[in-house]
This record gives sequence, C-alpha cells and structure tokens, in this order.
Amino acid sequence: MRIRKTGLAVLVSLAAACGAPSTEGLHQSCAETSSCASGQECLHGGDLGGPHDTCEIPCWLDFDCPAPLKCMTLTDGPPGRTCQSQ
Repeated sequence: MRIRKTGLAVLVSLAAACGAPSTEGLHQSCAETSSCASGQECLHGGDLGGPHDTCEIPCWLDFDCPAPLKCMTLTDGPPGRTCQSQ
C-alpha cells in the first residue's frame, strides 16, 4: 500500500512539474502563438464561418487536456485535434 501511494505522489509531482496547459484565454482570437497562454498555440481555423486564428491546446488524447476538456476534432475549427468542452 505504501508503494502505491508513493508511486502516485511521484506521478502527481511529475505532472505538476511538466505544467498543465493553461485554459486562460482559450479559444480567443490571436495573431501569434506568443499572445496565447502557456501550452496553447495560435491556430488558423473556422473557414466556414470566416477565417480566424484562435489560441488552442493541441492534443492526441483526452489525457492531454486539462479537465473537464476533451480532445476533439471540430468540423469548422482549428486543424487537427484540440481540447474542447463537450
């Protein structure tokens, strides 16, 4: 039991050290990645409703997204998979 608690503590510490992406300003308009919060990229998308660039968190799996966001592909959104609310 003690080993499991220690292992969990190590995983939590590693996750904190890596730094979860910030959700501050997520999906807001941007001109370049430097204008987005930590862990976000300025991505081009939304051509159906007019082109626009927004700050997004790229992802592969739900695990890559801060809770409660999920990793999804949007039809009229940024390219690839990004963290979105359901």
